[in-house]
Amino acid sequence: MRIDINAALLPDNAKIWAFHAGKGKKYFSQIEAGEGIFLDYPGLRASNRMLASDNLIKQHVMMSEAVKKYYSRQEINEPSRRPGDYNIARSDRYMSSDVTNIKRFYTEMQKGDIVLIPPRGQYNRILAGILGSQGSVRGTITLDRYPRDPFPYRQVRWLSPSFAKRDLSTELSRRLENPHAVIPVHREAFGVEVFSHVFLSFMSREASGADIECPGYRGRNPLETLETQQIIAFLIALYGLHDREELGEIRNKSFSQIISEYYSEEDVVDFEQSFHSPGFYRVVGRRSLGVFVAVGLALLVSGKFNEANVEGMQIENSSEYKDRRSEEELKNIIKTIVKSVSNSTSEEANDKGKKAKDQVGAKTSSETE
Repeated sequence: MRIDINAALLPDNAKIWAFHAGKGKKYFSQIEAGEGIFLDYPGLRASNRMLASDNLIKQHVMMSEAVKKYYSRQEINEPSRRPGDYNIARSDRYMSSDVTNIKRFYTEMQKGDIVLIPPRGQYNRILAGILGSQGSVRGTITLDRYPRDPFPYRQVRWLSPSFAKRDLSTELSRRLENPHAVIPVHREAFGVEVFSHVFLSFMSREASGADIECPGYRGRNPLETLETQQIIAFLIALYGLHDREELGEIRNKSFSQIISEYYSEEDVVDFEQSFHSPGFYRVVGRRSLGVFVAVGLALLVSGKFNEANVEGMQIENSSEYKDRRSEEELKNIIKTIVKSVSNSTSEEANDKGKKAKDQVGAKTSSETE
């Protein structure tokens, strides 16, 4: 049996950035339709020499501002494209944020970092993606309005989450509206919240989470989600027992006994449920709990939660973020936990999984074959 865990196993050095699509989000639609992000500095010609000098950066910014004024017809005469022609003395103070934006864009934002593009308003979808290349002074993109003056550009692989600023905490929403164009979003404060919205399943140094989707939920029967809830509690209880090295206690325990006797809220960092039809659950816990719940539910809804199936299983990961060591550890956790459950309890759990699939279409990002 093969299992695709499809979970983002995030490295410790992956950073999170918010990026504004120009003043007033004016380039949001272009970025949404494209394959990357660009700074609103037409004609800026970056070089390693420029990035090493704040004064040179400011001269390039002044040149870019002159280009924008010319194309917007605020200036009649075409501006010089030589940065050295611009005197920075009168503009030194207000350009400090420009220097910060440009340095972050080229030197601090790294390949594999997560980038969020906030839209106008609280209800429109936030764009989320993964930086696909290192910052290169040769990376540019040309817009129709500025045919001679390309913009600084970074490639992004867009993800497909659906969340808006209204779905975020007040603190994170405010952070995304910082006036800088390139804004660091600190992992210690906001990492778990961002990862939970961006990935269907993830594991990081901070926590591990997974979404359990229920697309078949109709909103007419108060009991139709019961089996899904029981499965989630069952899997959390099993993971907690493994974490505490107490799996030996459950060999003769039934499905309901494992939940009632061993489920502990201490294993859960956050639990969310939303049933606006379709519905979903979101589980966030310590270490690899979230990814285990995702894989465990995939096994249960396919009737494969038993010792025979997991004995020779192969683990794959189709996510952008892979880590072979973590994948192997997860494989061993799954095998140890499943083998600790009695055959009769496994059969009962698989029956619950079939009902959860039939009633609400319960599924996660993990798949078995």
